[in-house]
Amino acid sequence: MKIVPHSFMKKKYKFHNNTLVESVEELPNPARGWYRIYTFCAEEKFNSEDYKKIEDNKDMLALVFIDIGAYREKKLDEEVLLNIDAILKFFTERKKDIILRIAYDHKGMAPEREPFFFSYVTDHITQLSGLLIKYARCIYVYQGMLIGNWGEMHTSRFLTNLKMRKLAALLYKCVGNESFLAVRKPSQWRIINYEEGKREDFQNSRIGLFDDAVFGSATHLGTFSESKKSGAWTESWFIEKELDFERRLCRYVPNGGEVLYDEEDAKKRSLTETVDRLRLMNISYLNRAYDRKQLDMWKNMFWESSDVWSGVNAYDYIGRHLGYRFCIRDVSMKYIKGKNPVCTWKITIENVGFARCYHEAAVWLLCISEDAEVHSSRLSVNLDMILPGETMTGVCNLVPKPGDVYLYAERKKDKTPICFANVAKQQQRIFLGKLSLQ
Repeated sequence: MKIVPHSFMKKKYKFHNNTLVESVEELPNPARGWYRIYTFCAEEKFNSEDYKKIEDNKDMLALVFIDIGAYREKKLDEEVLLNIDAILKFFTERKKDIILRIAYDHKGMAPEREPFFFSYVTDHITQLSGLLIKYARCIYVYQGMLIGNWGEMHTSRFLTNLKMRKLAALLYKCVGNESFLAVRKPSQWRIINYEEGKREDFQNSRIGLFDDAVFGSATHLGTFSESKKSGAWTESWFIEKELDFERRLCRYVPNGGEVLYDEEDAKKRSLTETVDRLRLMNISYLNRAYDRKQLDMWKNMFWESSDVWSGVNAYDYIGRHLGYRFCIRDVSMKYIKGKNPVCTWKITIENVGFARCYHEAAVWLLCISEDAEVHSSRLSVNLDMILPGETMTGVCNLVPKPGDVYLYAERKKDKTPICFANVAKQQQRIFLGKLSLQ
């Protein structure tokens, strides 16, 4: 029988907390933030040398727009499929989460650029299916269904209820549970999910929204109805009702797009109301180049508050809250003596962003002991469980060892780090404090 010295039994572990301060810095986190658009014509051979500047930007997202209008009356041959493969491979190798839009038109001329027969559209999706399946893990959101001006699902003769449901079913087979689909309007989501049992099954949905006319008018340029009358399930509703629908739906699926400048709307809407709208919509991503007039206006407006964000311009405030943003609020440790002593940790994390993290993300407590041993334990809460504006406390146990204690997180599917919004020398690993033996 091993006898433990009495002097050692009297010793205990004490945690010396580091001061946790919220940061206002931009965080290089995946599947959120500003994006740029990269447009390609499928028939033009891709040359990676033309896109070397992509190495210089720190955006974690890229909207890859591929125009297949040249093939509207013929099949996608092997050469064009290899070309599209090379494009997607290029962005994947540069660690960009892809927002993919493949369409027949990128100039606002869909009636002239789309196929005459609907069968060509379905055939093209079938021909693209292999690539969509191959890159499903790298495609964050597949926007649209090939149709409409700029692929935005408007101004197309193929936007009937039955045709949209067929296109959605074909695309869903390609992306499955790896990627999200997105449609242009909430009413289009409801048209696809029209069956009684599916109507508000938001939690199991893989179809989100994209809005390329945020603030473009009182109805977001026809995204919502002007009428306050209650519409049927498959019809567009008045803005207040639609925004509530988006709030509930987009707790589970992404929403993003572009902001437009509308002078009349801009005069009536304060910065607080602007942020409240984006938060209500659960906006995860926005185009950093369009509409320049609206974005420049934000750069000359400043956030007023009593916290660390006071005085930050609206463009930066909005950009840094797109999607999720996790801030460590509290850390506590309880030392439990016994034959197998253990430290029980409780860590409180708040999501101060506009939306949730839509990919599973694990949190790990890390202790680097004085003799350089590394000990880790997974927290009982995943970051993707924390809804915007909410706080959760996770628990874990760690064998006590004197040393430095850190917290880090990563996206499960590819181990991409997720940074916390606390001031730190290393954003990928937040120093929580020191554990000492007394």
